[in-house]
Amino acid sequence: MAASYHGGRLATDHPESPHVVAARARGRLYVAYAENDPSVPEEQRQRLEGSLTRARVRFTLELYHAAHGFAVPDLAAYDTAAAGRHSETLFALLGETLG
Repeated sequence: MAASYHGGRLATDHPESPHVVAARARGRLYVAYAENDPSVPEEQRQRLEGSLTRARVRFTLELYHAAHGFAVPDLAAYDTAAAGRHSETLFALLGETLG
């Protein structure tokens, strides 16, 4: 299991881009991204989703209706609801993985 919250530039043209490496995953992946995050343009989101789908990786790609940095209390972008969702999904993933 691996999770990415706030990750950006996950599907670039670089040969070792995260989407290329992640396509080799054998565990479950969870990728959360903010709707107001310039480091996750729609083109890259589609590229990431396509790569993981073609590789038959078990994954969830979830949009948070917040700005990048939504779960960091010291940032202006902090969003209570999104931060709560962040905690819920992280603990659920850990529980699913660790039992």
